[in-house]
Amino acid sequence: MNDLIPPKSTIRVGHFVPELYQSSQTNRGCTGCHFSMRRPVGQNRWFHGSQLGVEVAGTIGGRVRYVAGVVEWNGNLQNSSKDPYARVAVKIGGLALDGRGTKGAGSAADNWVDNSVETGAFVYWGNPSVDSKDTSGKPVTLDDRFLVLGGDIFATFGNLALYGLGIFEKHSRPTYDRRDVWVERYVARARYVVLPWLIPEVTFEYFNTELDNDMTYQVAGSVDVLVRANVKLWVEVIGRRDVLASFGFNSARLVLDVGF
Repeated sequence: MNDLIPPKSTIRVGHFVPELYQSSQTNRGCTGCHFSMRRPVGQNRWFHGSQLGVEVAGTIGGRVRYVAGVVEWNGNLQNSSKDPYARVAVKIGGLALDGRGTKGAGSAADNWVDNSVETGAFVYWGNPSVDSKDTSGKPVTLDDRFLVLGGDIFATFGNLALYGLGIFEKHSRPTYDRRDVWVERYVARARYVVLPWLIPEVTFEYFNTELDNDMTYQVAGSVDVLVRANVKLWVEVIGRRDVLASFGFNSARLVLDVGF
């Protein structure tokens, strides 16, 4: 296998979340995390989530990361088309992307500190077959070829971590009567380590398309409390606004994570 891929590379085969942006590999599996990445566009049910495929990733000089992959459809009708994608990221400062070097920590105890900036860009080409209906209600199959372009930045300064993600999509036919539809998805997140065991976080997400009444944004606040090394308690509160409604409370939950 080492003869088939470049040195210092890894390969994934099976079901996985394509590495399109930095936090797609690190966000926890909560209901509110990246809700905008899972919003469908018209009748196209594709979303930024787990797909079946193969992915090769690696680093160059420890500071440049590359990703390339091909995956199957998700959320729509099965077809023989494949979805290719690629990502390139660069990290300045802190621990290198291959795990070498030193962090910008003030002391060995502050092991979460990594004074650095990582920025990346990606492209994804989707080829789904979409189940829809014509004006008379008769079932039809649409070919909504779409292009996804995006970029993100992750910066850490002492106890503060900031993350931003912007995604732009161009869909050829997400509904029977609409063509060439643009889509925007944004995520902004701030996290601060108050104490090693107390970490609050605020996340803003925005989703908008050119389709009628198809805009939503939400604000999520959460606090992680590390009770023990293998026990974590976190609380999450979410407020959300749809285009035809005012901003208001959406959900809240308290979760206890225990690892063995």
